[in-house]
Amino acid sequence: MAYEIYKNIVSKEAYFKSWDQSKLDTLNADIEDAVYHRYTVKAKVMQRAGFRCQNTECTTPKASLTWHHIKFQKNEGRDSERNTVILCKTCHDKYHQAKLTVKYPKKGVPSHVAGHSFRLEAPDKVNAKILRKKMRAFRRSIRGTYNLEVTDEEFMWLFRYLFS
Repeated sequence: MAYEIYKNIVSKEAYFKSWDQSKLDTLNADIEDAVYHRYTVKAKVMQRAGFRCQNTECTTPKASLTWHHIKFQKNEGRDSERNTVILCKTCHDKYHQAKLTVKYPKKGVPSHVAGHSFRLEAPDKVNAKILRKKMRAFRRSIRGTYNLEVTDEEFMWLFRYLFS
């Protein structure tokens, strides 16, 4: 199963043991903590969902699973058990394209969405200009706060991991 890593939450040391040491050496303790926190929350949400899409009207239950933020990250949505659910890739993509209403079950999801339906009125599009501006500001903050130079490759690797 592709989700083995989420079946049992492992220690921080065990989690990072499989990582490429050269990549791991570029991360400071705060970033390691953030990455590990994201892993533990995702594992708890996957376990809560029973490793299944939580849209009650899902037509592609065997599709790969994704982590969906109820309050989007771009709107200050956090990586927390209360703010995330599991959707299959098909439901997740169609939801963000405003082509699908997601209906949550009454149990196994955060109480504030249990039994409710959600649909976007317009496709959720990324503004590349704003994203680049935010990425530049984030890189500057890493440089200023941690006195750490991050290469473009390292930054994109970290960005993809944190926001996948």
